[in-house]
Amino acid sequence: ATRVVLALYTEQDGPLPRQNLIDDLRLQLEDLVITEALLVRGGRFWSYVCSEPECCPAEGRSVAEAVGSAPVQLLAAENVLAGRSVLPTRAALAASVAGPVLLAAQAARQRCERALDTAESELSGTGSLRRAVDDWRAAVDRWRDPPTDLGDREAARLTMALHSKAVRDEVATWVADDRETLLALVAELCRRTPAPYDAPVATLLGWLTYACGGGALVVIALERALATDPDYAMARMLLDLSNAQVPSAVVRRLLAQEARRLGSGSVAAGSGRRDREGPDYGPVRRQA
Repeated sequence: ATRVVLALYTEQDGPLPRQNLIDDLRLQLEDLVITEALLVRGGRFWSYVCSEPECCPAEGRSVAEAVGSAPVQLLAAENVLAGRSVLPTRAALAASVAGPVLLAAQAARQRCERALDTAESELSGTGSLRRAVDDWRAAVDRWRDPPTDLGDREAARLTMALHSKAVRDEVATWVADDRETLLALVAELCRRTPAPYDAPVATLLGWLTYACGGGALVVIALERALATDPDYAMARMLLDLSNAQVPSAVVRRLLAQEARRLGSGSVAAGSGRRDREGPDYGPVRRQA
C-alpha cells in the first residue's frame, strides 16, 4: 500500500476531538500518503485535513450519503468481484472466523487431540521443527489462487504445530511476502479449530491482521485466544498494544526485526535460539 485513509470513530464532544492522535498517526505513517483523515460521529463525518465549506461543511456530511456515492459503490463492486466483502457488524465478523460447533466441534477436537499427541512426541528436535515449518510453507504455496482445499487431518496437524512457539513465530514472519495468502489460510484454520486448541492459531490471526493494518478482527481474534488461555502471553501482549493504539507499522517493524534475527538461526535453517526454545503446548491438557 502507498496511500491510506484514517477514520476516527468516537462520540467524544468537540469540533475535532483526538487531533493529537491523528497527528501522531500521520507521523508514524510517514512512508505512506495520507489522502484523508476523518472524524465519524453520530452518523456524520468531518475532515481533519480539509475545511473548505464546499466539500467539508462545518456541520459535516451524512455517512449514508457517502455510502451511496459512486466511488463507494464502485469499491464495493470491486470487492465482490475479488471475492471480498465488508461484513455489517462486529458479530458477523466474529462469526466469519468462529470455530466449529456441536458435532463438528466434537469431531474437530478428536482430530486436534490426535494431532497434538503427534506434535508433542515429534516436535522436540531441530529436524522435526524444520519439517513442521516446511509443511506450513507447502500449505501456503498450495493455498495461493486458486486455493487447494486442506484435508481435516492436515488442517489439524498445521494448527497443532503452532503450539510450538518456534513454528508459530517463524510463520508470523512470512506476512511481508505472503500477506493475503497467509491470512486466508490462517483464517480457514481458525474456522476449523475448536477450543481448547485454538489459542495459538487465533493469536496468529490477530498478529497477522494487526501487522496488515489492524481493525476489529485483531481484537476479536486475540480475545478468542485469551478466552481459551488467559495466560497466553503473545495474545495478551498484542491486545495490550492494540488497546494502546500502537500503529500497525510498529508491529510490522517488529516482525521484520524478528525475521532478520531468525536469519541463519531460524527453524528452517536448523540452528539458533528458536530451535532451543522448543514446543510450548500451554494449558490444553489441563482444559481438555
